[in-house]
Amino acid sequence: MEQSRISVREVVNLLDRLPEGVRVVAIMVQCHAGGFARFIYNEGDAKKGLSSQERCGFYATVHDRQAAGCTPEVNEASYVEYSSYFWEALGGRSRTGEEIELPDYDGDGKVSFDEAHAYTVLKADTIDLPIKSSGEFLGIESLFANKRYPDLLSDDEPYAVILNLATASEKSVLDGLSTQLELSGDNRVSAARQKTQELSRSTRGRPANPSQQLRQKIANDLKRRWPELANVLNAVPLELLTTRSTEFITAVESHRDSKRYRELAETFAQQPSPEKQKVKYERFVRTAENVILRENLQLLDDKERLAEYEAIVKAENSWLTN
Repeated sequence: MEQSRISVREVVNLLDRLPEGVRVVAIMVQCHAGGFARFIYNEGDAKKGLSSQERCGFYATVHDRQAAGCTPEVNEASYVEYSSYFWEALGGRSRTGEEIELPDYDGDGKVSFDEAHAYTVLKADTIDLPIKSSGEFLGIESLFANKRYPDLLSDDEPYAVILNLATASEKSVLDGLSTQLELSGDNRVSAARQKTQELSRSTRGRPANPSQQLRQKIANDLKRRWPELANVLNAVPLELLTTRSTEFITAVESHRDSKRYRELAETFAQQPSPEKQKVKYERFVRTAENVILRENLQLLDDKERLAEYEAIVKAENSWLTN
C-alpha cells in the first residue's frame, strides 16, 4: 500500500542518510507546509539542537493552514500559489512566459532563495502566509522584551527603528506592503495587528466558497484514477505534471464538473477577499517581528545560537547555479 503521509522525523531520517557535506534547500508548497520548518533540528526537535547538515527551507504557509495550491485548477493564466512566484523570481519569467524585473534587492547581481521568498511574500495575492527557516529559528531561540529581559526590543517598536535594522529584502517587503496596505507612520506594526483582528472577525461571517465541494469532488475523482496522487513522494504525480501533463490536463478539463467549478470559482474570486487582505497584514507583522527578534538574538549575545542562525541565513542567501 502506498504511503500517503510522511512526518517531519521521517524526512529528517531520510536526509540524515545523505553523504556528509550535502546541502539541503527545501521548497514546500503543500497545505500545512510550515509543519516541516523544524527539519533544521535533529529529529525535527528544537530541544535536540540544530542538525550538523546544512539545511534551510521555504514554506508556502504555516503549519495550521491550507495553502493556495490546494486546487485542481490548471489554467496557466490564473493558477497561482507559492511556487508560481518563487520560481518566477529565480527565473525572471512568469509561468506564462512574461518577463519580470528580477528581485535583486541587495544589488549583488544574483537572486537568492531569500530574495525569491521575499518577492513571494510581497507579490503573492493568495491566502498563503509564507515562512522560512531563519524565521522559525528566531521564533524558538529569540524573544521580545519582558520582565527578565527589559533591555530587549519590544514587539511594537517604531517603524523607523525596524526599517533601520532590516535587510534589503525585508525593507522591500515592509515598504512594499506598507504601500499596498496604505500603512504609514511609526505605529504601523500595531496598526497592522489591529487590522488583522478586524478582518479576522469579518471573515467569520463571510459565506463559504461555493466551489469548494466541487473542487474536492474533482480531486477525489482524480485520486481514484491515479491513487499515487495521494503521495507526493511517488514518481507518478511528478510525471503527470511534466511528461504526462497533457494526459492530466485533459482528465481535469474533461471532468463533468470542471466547467461548473471554474464558473463558481471565478465568481467567488471576483468578490473582495478579506482573507487575502488579512494575510498581507500578517505578512507585514511577521516580517517586522523577525527583524526585531534577530536584533534581540544579537543582544542576548549567545555565541552558539548566533552562529547557528548565521549558518541558516547563509544557506538561505545561496542561489541556483548552472
